[in-house]
Amino acid sequence: MEGTRHAHKIREEYEELQKIRYLISLLKSEICYARSSLEEVFASVAEKCEDPYRNWLLMMRNEMRCKKEKRFVKIWQESADVCLVGLMISRKEKENLKEVGARLGNLDLKMQIRSLELYEEKVEESLRQIQKQMYTKMRLYYLMGIMGGILTVVLLI
Repeated sequence: MEGTRHAHKIREEYEELQKIRYLISLLKSEICYARSSLEEVFASVAEKCEDPYRNWLLMMRNEMRCKKEKRFVKIWQESADVCLVGLMISRKEKENLKEVGARLGNLDLKMQIRSLELYEEKVEESLRQIQKQMYTKMRLYYLMGIMGGILTVVLLI
């Protein structure tokens, strides 16, 4: 069972990073083509996303409307801590996602897009690394799960 659980974790992390890549591409295209404020971008992109990303984007939009004195980076990171707590991604990936907010809110349009592109490249690299390891690790984890089950049966007999 333990091997199967690890195999599912790898697959879930891969799928979660694909969703994040999609989210970032939506944000980038909304900023680039709509040239809207971040509040409007978050509202528009939230309509196209599923939870927990929808809740995260809407929470940021609401925070930006209500608390104008709060810095954007603080809003991004605090709302990520609240809404994205259950994501099945590594700590490093969560930190990378939270770092994007440090560069996104204070920059001009071109720099915002470039920041999102840089983060998108990081996500792409992570996806490539996971995909490279996924087949080998998942096969190993499934094999370990089966062997553990067989060992349990043998010990019980």
